[in-house]
Amino acid sequence: MVVTNKGVARKISGLGFSEYQVEDYSDWLQDNFVNNNNWDHIRSCLSDSHVCKTLHSEATFSGFIKQKLSSIQSGCCKPPMYCRFVYKNATTWMVPKSGPDVQDSDCRTWSNDQRKLCYNCKSCKGGVLANIRKEWRLLAILNICVLILVIITFNIGCGIRKNRKSDDKNFTP
Repeated sequence: MVVTNKGVARKISGLGFSEYQVEDYSDWLQDNFVNNNNWDHIRSCLSDSHVCKTLHSEATFSGFIKQKLSSIQSGCCKPPMYCRFVYKNATTWMVPKSGPDVQDSDCRTWSNDQRKLCYNCKSCKGGVLANIRKEWRLLAILNICVLILVIITFNIGCGIRKNRKSDDKNFTP
């Protein structure tokens, strides 16, 4: 549970998606999944899987923000909303002439290059960790159900064995 408890996505009113930050997740998750050694492989997989190409290029920003994005799409395929970049399409955003509103590393890391996008952003790492956390919770629930089934089966088996032994003692031909 320590691994799955810390993360909190920031839901922004009126948007169909949440914003993610790597700092919102446990140190263990950060150290084991988004460290420099592992992140290069994960980033490569994200780029090769074309996860961002599945986004619908809405004609307007208001159409785009109503989309339901996965945590990975929200973190990796668009710049964080607080950068206040100008929307062109789902994966093309323009930096205002005055520069980003916030001097954040994610705002500086964003690229319209489809092989880069925000794959090196903290928000992308946060989106990946949110996905891992979600999958682990589902796995934990499945493991608990299997454990309960094994305990019930064991108890039924022990009860049958106990009854059989007592029947064997009471049996006289």
